[in-house]
Amino acid sequence: MKHKPMRTWAVLPTLLLGLAGAAQAALVGSTSLVSFNTASAGLGSQSLVDFESPPPGGFSVSGSTAVGLAPSVRNQAGLWNPSGTHFLGVDDAGNLDQFSSGDTLTFTFSSALRAFGLYVVAGGDVIEGDLTLSIGGTVLSNGPQSGALTDGAGSYAYFMGFVAGDAGDAFNSITLKSNGDFFFVFDVDDLRFTPAGKASDVPEPQALSLALLAACAAGAASRRKALKR
Repeated sequence: MKHKPMRTWAVLPTLLLGLAGAAQAALVGSTSLVSFNTASAGLGSQSLVDFESPPPGGFSVSGSTAVGLAPSVRNQAGLWNPSGTHFLGVDDAGNLDQFSSGDTLTFTFSSALRAFGLYVVAGGDVIEGDLTLSIGGTVLSNGPQSGALTDGAGSYAYFMGFVAGDAGDAFNSITLKSNGDFFFVFDVDDLRFTPAGKASDVPEPQALSLALLAACAAGAASRRKALKR
């Protein structure tokens, strides 16, 4: 009896490469707190810094601001923010202690993170793409006003965040930039971050490849035995 060629195993290299690539998840950007929390679920305990109490140690914020002063915790009862009246801004009474367009902030952590997110609060003159959050060469822009939180009176809070899908993609420095082509003011509130803990239990690509090769070898052996009968 003539048997058909065993073409099944020809797809093995492609299958292995595909699974290896999937196991090496890169940074995932989110412009929604819901999607951010979903992506970071199971990575560990999430910390929230709402600036209503002194921020914890372990991180610092530096920046290039129009007024030449460092970022600091500010308090303006007349401004709307996602939580409370305190926020991250700069000592600039003329702009209600908010940052100005063109300002850049860098958040630096002493320990690596698996997730980081924040709200940027601005007026109605800010549109999609005027704000960017970046880690290395990976850049995320703010979404449209329709996806932002709002007080209904012209203020919008844009969520922006990154999640490292794999422990090897953990990071400790994040940069926020604002479009300097026109004038607007903004502040930052509700930082969220998850420190990098133990490595994920997801098998490494090499482990996946070896496991699949073993399974395929066993399958091939069974197939050969069946053909001999």
